Amino acid sequence: MRGTYALVINIRHQQHVRVGSLGDLCLAPGWWVYVGSAMGHTSMSIERRIGHHFSIAQYPHWHIDYILRTIGEATAAVWAESVIRDECRLSRALADSDQFKPGPRRFGASDCRAGCYTHLYSYIGHGEPIKSITEVLMRIGLCPKLTLKN
Repeated sequence: MRGTYALVINIRHQQHVRVGSLGDLCLAPGWWVYVGSAMGHTSMSIERRIGHHFSIAQYPHWHIDYILRTIGEATAAVWAESVIRDECRLSRALADSDQFKPGPRRFGASDCRAGCYTHLYSYIGHGEPIKSITEVLMRIGLCPKLTLKN
């Protein structure tokens, strides 16, 4: 299955972390949302990508792997099936929402051709961000589904 997802991450404590070519970053504790997509089949399906994020990668591949290995934990993924890559459209919609604040420049977007500032957002709303992410996905015409980490 192909699609776009928003990974919900709980950053437990503020700490510097080296993130590949982005260098040292410091993220404040709280809820963060990482936007990604999985457009392949089998090993690159959305189910496998979310499963990858729910486990701790032995060798970091994506920017988010560095965060999940050291200072954060993925607790949920809000996702939608799609045959086109909608991650930049979702990222722009989060940036336009008053519930989210853009994270570090180029995070998860270093290869972005649409000119996204970032694909990582701090949630500045109230409660957990799942409801706000769901509303944003619906606003851009996608049908959201939820996967919770066991």
